[in-house]
Amino acid sequence: MGLNRRRALLLAGTSAAVAGIDVAAPTPAQAVQTGWRWCRQCASLWRPGLPYTACPVGGGHSSVGSGNYLVKVEAGGGPGQAQWRLCTNCQAFWWRGNGHTGRCSGGPLGHNESGWGTISPRYRLETASNNTGGNGQSDWKYCSNCHVLVHNPTGTNAVGRCASLWTHDTGDSRNYRLKLGPPRS
Repeated sequence: MGLNRRRALLLAGTSAAVAGIDVAAPTPAQAVQTGWRWCRQCASLWRPGLPYTACPVGGGHSSVGSGNYLVKVEAGGGPGQAQWRLCTNCQAFWWRGNGHTGRCSGGPLGHNESGWGTISPRYRLETASNNTGGNGQSDWKYCSNCHVLVHNPTGTNAVGRCASLWTHDTGDSRNYRLKLGPPRS
């Protein structure tokens, strides 16, 4: 089997995906992963530095104007909603808790939690009213169309482009809160 561009990227991505996961333990019971970003085009939370990013707007996600967000690793315990994942197709942060894979801009069969020879860690997401404190940002919402986490400070469905429709549907979502880490270059 020849080494084409896709295969080379997948092989390189396996190493990058494993090496690119920065896990720090700010408290003994709650491990977090740093380096998550907000996409200014689709408003979703996504993970840069991995081999493939697919934004619903087209092309890759944009981290221009984004903070450095921290996401709790589920195995670390603590309060929050479980069953959040990293999609290996589009790099978006999505919820698997209802058994559906949602709509993905990087794959026709929905979000995928395995790829590059690895499986996505499971994450836990705190709500604005039930969190462990620290520097953070509220108004993160779950889109019931594509199943990703989007920043929606206006409370309307007019933020970003959704992989299944033109806008995200966050009407029935909880108000989630993400911690902010130090800026990264």
